[in-house]
Amino acid sequence: MILIDHMRMARSSIRANRFRSFLTMLGVIIGVASVVTIIGIGEGIKNQVNRQSEAVTKNIISVRPGHLVDRDSYGAITRINILPASIQTGSVSLNDAKDLESIDGVERVVPMSLISGVVEYDQKEYGGASVIATKHDFINTVSQKIEFGAFYGDVDKDKKVAVIGKSIAEDFFGEVVPIGKTFSFRGQDYIVRGVFEEFPVAPLTQNINYNTAIFIPDNVGYNLGGSKPQLYELLVDVKDGYDKQSVVRAIDQRLKSIHGGQEDFTVLRSDEMSLLTSKTFDLISSMTVLVAVISLLVGGVGIMNVMLVTVSERSREIGIRKAVGASNSQIRWQFLIESMVLSFWGSLFGILLAGIIMVLLRVLTNLEPVMNPVVVVFAVIGSVFVGVIFGIAPARKAANKDPIDSLRSM
Repeated sequence: MILIDHMRMARSSIRANRFRSFLTMLGVIIGVASVVTIIGIGEGIKNQVNRQSEAVTKNIISVRPGHLVDRDSYGAITRINILPASIQTGSVSLNDAKDLESIDGVERVVPMSLISGVVEYDQKEYGGASVIATKHDFINTVSQKIEFGAFYGDVDKDKKVAVIGKSIAEDFFGEVVPIGKTFSFRGQDYIVRGVFEEFPVAPLTQNINYNTAIFIPDNVGYNLGGSKPQLYELLVDVKDGYDKQSVVRAIDQRLKSIHGGQEDFTVLRSDEMSLLTSKTFDLISSMTVLVAVISLLVGGVGIMNVMLVTVSERSREIGIRKAVGASNSQIRWQFLIESMVLSFWGSLFGILLAGIIMVLLRVLTNLEPVMNPVVVVFAVIGSVFVGVIFGIAPARKAANKDPIDSLRSM
């Protein structure tokens, strides 16, 4: 009963000074909203990356240039080198691809070469396209269908044909089915042979967005560079019935032997590809959450300062309550609960703000943040805890006030 009375008094006090109470809660609101939003974005991106890996490269092993991960003796990833975790070229070659084809359990190896340049069509330029030179086997390696037209075959390896992503078709050519359209790249004309169905996209990753990609035959693309092609990835398709981890170890050993013992490459299973993005975003999230926690602590300091001022302003009330028999414990709990209510309501407003931000991100961007109930619960508990910690000093000051001095200040 006493607790309910304290809650009512806290609510009345907060309502009597609504604007000041809102400013007091602002630090808590920002802190909670930041924590819930950042973790929600991180969880959403991980889900999108996992969906992308499952949909496009479910049974694929990826070989990439650069030493991106460290593994233990069992092959489990122990550390990710975040700084080099971007699209690189140079340390894997076509010779590597040919050598890997002889490994037991390997169905095919598809080299992927990224070619720089600007695509032109109807006197318009499209600088956002990724032009990829790859073998005709690419379509048999990824789990993705051609929506219109067809992918080029082995007989087309020297022909200037192209298969494009859905975004290229709609944004650049201005139509859904631009089959037969001709575009220019590096002074040569290419005919659109097919259009892919929309690829699942994972935002904020270093993977290429295939929806904005143009695929051309490998021989044609390699000749554009005027030198040996710079590969950014080898896609290794594993035969049915073979253990992917065993094939990964065989690929790793073969490449180390070819590269003179240098581990200047990375071999990843399809289920590990999302780890590069996840770990990178986990680091960013941790730093952002740390800033948000600092904001929460600043909010707690704000609550303490306002509550100290409130104690001074309500000396008369404290004196009257003590004169009619209120104990120091009751006074202490009154102000402590008021501090807790401020932080609690601040956490609720913060969660509401985070929800609004997530909805806007879903509507305005390709991010799909998710509201994690566990994070929400811990955010509320943490906020109340902050209110308790920073409400102790004002509560003690109120409880220790002399009733006679308090009444004299009337």
